[in-house]
Amino acid sequence: MKPSKNNQILFKDGFCQFVSSFSHQARNSISLILSSTGILRLYREKMDNQNIDKHLLSIESQILRLNNTLEDVSYLAKFQDGLLSNNPNPINPINFCRKQVEHVDSLVKAINCPVNLYWDDYNTWTEINLDTKHLTLIVTRLLSNCLICSPENTSVTFTLSCPKNHLHLIFQDQGIGIPSQEIGNIFQPFYRTSLSKEINGTGLGLTVVEKAVQLCGGTIEIESEVGQGTNCRVKLPFTRH
Repeated sequence: MKPSKNNQILFKDGFCQFVSSFSHQARNSISLILSSTGILRLYREKMDNQNIDKHLLSIESQILRLNNTLEDVSYLAKFQDGLLSNNPNPINPINFCRKQVEHVDSLVKAINCPVNLYWDDYNTWTEINLDTKHLTLIVTRLLSNCLICSPENTSVTFTLSCPKNHLHLIFQDQGIGIPSQEIGNIFQPFYRTSLSKEINGTGLGLTVVEKAVQLCGGTIEIESEVGQGTNCRVKLPFTRH
């Protein structure tokens, strides 16, 4: 079935907006990277460790954002072409999520917004089977979204629970929030809320998260209040050995 003319127009408009947003983000990131590398090259010998780390973190966080966007584009293209499937592997969900928190460490330090990871009694957790590719994308993108939209000196809460045969992931931030009338649009490709347009982004992150959750057979729900932050709940079914 061919997409309707209206859908084609919406996609075209969204794609044009994506190209514009990504070009702007890429230019900003490259400028910041060049600035930090230039300062380090010229003045490193005169700088203390704190200032050196500040510039290194800036470089790392900008590279992470660019890499995430390129991965999002690739993932969405493979999804549209039917090239992705669900291939569960045994993992310890706590150890796995700890690694994903470490993956966004440069963003955490760049804005001084720690991620607090919580779970039930560790001894009750055992290995479960989930697709690590999809789970990695889900966790890192939702954590990155929380961090990018959070003010400095706040925190992000990431909670794990495992009732019955579902892994529950809850992400909570204290960021700008999403207007209630816009929540229904946030999973559309290239969509950006009216409050997020001053923040670097492309409108693809939540789209690919929804696709990854779908491939895992799970669900995702988002609640938000402007100025109070956002709460995102992901439920993923799993099997055990």
